[in-house]
Amino acid sequence: MKKILLIFFLFSICFLNDVDSQGSLNLYFDHLTIKEGLSHNTVNCVIQDKYGYIWIGTNNGLNKYDGFSFKYYNNTSNGNTKFFKGKHISDIFEDSKGNLWVGTKNNGINFKRFDKSSFINLNNDPRFIQIKNSPINSIKEDNNGNIWICTMGKGLLKYIPSNKTVKVYNKSNTNLYSNVVFDVLEDHKKRIWVATEGPGINLLKKNEKFQLLHSNDQGDISGYRKVLKQDRNNIWIGVEGSGLYKMSKEN
Repeated sequence: MKKILLIFFLFSICFLNDVDSQGSLNLYFDHLTIKEGLSHNTVNCVIQDKYGYIWIGTNNGLNKYDGFSFKYYNNTSNGNTKFFKGKHISDIFEDSKGNLWVGTKNNGINFKRFDKSSFINLNNDPRFIQIKNSPINSIKEDNNGNIWICTMGKGLLKYIPSNKTVKVYNKSNTNLYSNVVFDVLEDHKKRIWVATEGPGINLLKKNEKFQLLHSNDQGDISGYRKVLKQDRNNIWIGVEGSGLYKMSKEN
């Protein structure tokens, strides 16, 4: 961990010092592959946790990098990784308490408490039975500490830590346009916006029902998309194959 922190400190110094007379920035990269111990050369997601460790999700398991070497987690690992399930890692999220949530393509979610070294797969937890072995697209946290889980076909789940319960949002119970949920966003007014398969974006109303908001042009925004908040008035929606959309929330 100390090496990781040192690397980032030195990088910040290099960032200031490595600008040439023409104003060009000279960046230096380390290339980490299976030759250096990474479990797979296809990397789907990466985060740095609050301790400085780098977590890397690949098509062949989860990697923890300490600046020197990799520790490997998948469903064939032994020892303190025996509860981890899944090889294709789709998303990694660290919540405000330092807990890690790791989404997979075929094995649901793996969870690690901030004060534990091992993971627990949530497939056998009755609260998460709705998404057992389901593909996970995205995991987010709102300002109240609730965890939102976007799935490929099972809708949207909200885990409420305050009472340790799970609420499921899907087509049948909340008018969500599709159970294929790509991403979720909370804006500055604490409104929840959900990107699903379909022609628009879903807004969660106060009655816990969704309203589908359509694009004002004929563009196709039905493909895979990510949602990014840029400022207080706009939401940016990136769509596979259709470019980038900017939506005004106030209009």
